[in-house]
Amino acid sequence: MFNKKLFRDKAMERFTKPEETDGAVQIITIRSWILLLLFILISFTLFFWLGFSNISRETGCRGLIVRQGTVTGIPALREGFIKNLSVFPGAPVKKGDFLADLLTADELASLSTKTSGPVSSPTSSAILSPACGTVFEINVSEGDFVRIGDKLLSVEVSGNEDLADSLKNKFTITGFLSAKQVNSVRTGNKVLISPHNIDAKEFGYLTGTLTKIANYPVSPERKKMLVRENQLLSDISKDDYFEILITPVYESGKLKWTSARGASIDFIRTSYCTLKIITESKTILSFIFDK
Repeated sequence: MFNKKLFRDKAMERFTKPEETDGAVQIITIRSWILLLLFILISFTLFFWLGFSNISRETGCRGLIVRQGTVTGIPALREGFIKNLSVFPGAPVKKGDFLADLLTADELASLSTKTSGPVSSPTSSAILSPACGTVFEINVSEGDFVRIGDKLLSVEVSGNEDLADSLKNKFTITGFLSAKQVNSVRTGNKVLISPHNIDAKEFGYLTGTLTKIANYPVSPERKKMLVRENQLLSDISKDDYFEILITPVYESGKLKWTSARGASIDFIRTSYCTLKIITESKTILSFIFDK
C-alpha cells in the first residue's frame, strides 16, 4: 500500500539538502555554448566542402592555335630540290622577301659545275613571301625533293584590317595525345588552353571543348614536319600520337576565359599552346563513395 507520509518525508529531506539540489539542475556555461557553436560551424563547413567542392582528373598535351584567314600556305609550283633555305619559324618577313630556292635537277647540276666566280640561282627558282607577316611553318628542309603541290612553308599574315570581324578570333586548335592518354579522354571534355605567349597565372586559361579525336595515329611524315617546325613537339616522334580538335567556347560573342583578366584579351595570334583536358570532375564525397 502506498504510504503518502513516507513519500512526503523523503521528498522534503532531499529538498532540504543543498548539496544535492545543486546537482539536480546542470547549468550550461557560455564557454560550452561557444564550443558547441564552433563544432556545428566546423561540421557544416566540412560537409559543404566535401559535398560541393570538385576534384578534377586531367591529362595534358601540347597543341597548335591557328587563326582562320591569317595563315597563307606556299605550295611547290614545280618539282625540284630545296636550296638556300634562309628563314626559320617565327622569322618576320615582308612581301617579296626571299625564302628559299626550288631548283630542278638540271639547274642543280648546272650550278654544281660552276667552280669559279659568283654562283647565283636562276631567278625563276626563287620562292618569295606572298605577304608581310611571320613565318609560321616550314615543311621542308635543305636539300629535300618536292613535287608539284607539296606544301613548302606557311606565313601568318600581319595587318589583317581587311579580315571580317567575325573571323578576328576564329581559330582551329589541335592537340597531340599519346596512345596512353587517348583512352582517357572523350568528345565533350572541357579543355583549358594556355597560348605560349600569354601567362596563365596572370590571365587564366582560354576554355574549349574537345570535339574530335583522330581514329589513327599521326603519320611519320606529319611527325617529321611538326618536329621540324617546333622542337617543343619533339616527343611525338617517340611514340604513337593521336591528333585531337578543340573548339573554343564563346560567351556573349567573346572568348571565354577562366579569369576576368583573360577576358580583357581581344586578340589571339597563331601560336603554340599547352592543353589541359578535364577527363573527370566530381565532388570529394563522390570520389570517396565510388571507391
